[in-house]
Amino acid sequence: MKTIFTLILSFLSIFTLSAQVTTGFDGYSGAGSEPAGWTINNGGSPVYTSATNFGISSPSVRLDNSNESITSPVFSSGTSVTFWIKGQGTGTSNSSVLVEQFDGTTWTTVISLSASDGGIPTTGTNTIPYTLSAGTVRVRFTYTKVTGNLSIDDITVSGGVLPIKLESFTATSRTNTV
Repeated sequence: MKTIFTLILSFLSIFTLSAQVTTGFDGYSGAGSEPAGWTINNGGSPVYTSATNFGISSPSVRLDNSNESITSPVFSSGTSVTFWIKGQGTGTSNSSVLVEQFDGTTWTTVISLSASDGGIPTTGTNTIPYTLSAGTVRVRFTYTKVTGNLSIDDITVSGGVLPIKLESFTATSRTNTV
């Protein structure tokens, strides 16, 4: 006779990698309409909505002046960040965007992208993932203007762990083994 054992595991957690933060800035139209938890310091600049000036969908955030920035909401242990970026009239100037990570205490540089070395493309692109340090809980993008403006869209912070709760487990006895 087969014996069926059912075990309810209410506190066992299994962890999985997942996107922690993602936004395409849909619905953003300027100050006061930021996605939940995001801080956008762009002096009330309008967004970019015309074709080829945003990532997956309109709009993209527009940064017009030096020290304008976008800061993510707090997340849990992200491991990489990707984003869509385009220089608007930056050409090959020394305009740049600094991508930083925050561990709860200190901001440190992930990468600095410059228009002069092609790091800020003028045709727009989805960038490769940039690795974040262990313990990173926020990311920030800060623009330094020489000429032109910057559009940023489709920011995704991936990695880290999200809990999944195992609710039940079933075992069947077969020839004195389970």
